[in-house]
Amino acid sequence: MRKLLIVAAAVLLAGCQSTPPAPAVIDPAIVITAPAADVPAEFAAFSGVWGGTWGPELDGKLAVHTISKEGQAIVYYAVGDLPGFFKAQGSEHEGQITGQTLVVPLNEGIKATYTVQPDGTLAGVYNRQGNITCGMFTKL
Repeated sequence: MRKLLIVAAAVLLAGCQSTPPAPAVIDPAIVITAPAADVPAEFAAFSGVWGGTWGPELDGKLAVHTISKEGQAIVYYAVGDLPGFFKAQGSEHEGQITGQTLVVPLNEGIKATYTVQPDGTLAGVYNRQGNITCGMFTKL
């Protein structure tokens, strides 16, 4: 009888498990173009695919695939599922690099700012009309 109760409890618990949130995904059609020789090194440092977490749990990715010598960047910004709020999504945007900071306007009143840290990571700040979320990103 005891074994039957354990098996029944295991089946019930397995049925209660939810699927984990979907991660951020970079569009597979995105091709990273190596920065030209005339692109300043501080701008070129952003080139590539970055991954990390916004706040305590939101998966985020950033693909900086084109950078001009003036610091204009074409990026693909992606986030994973945030259960109860939105599904995993991504989209392409134009950003601007100034010094060691990349600013990416996402929507009206919303922007993501990434700053290169001494260890080569990116410190991110997501600003949605004054509501701030921070994150750390490493090159993948």
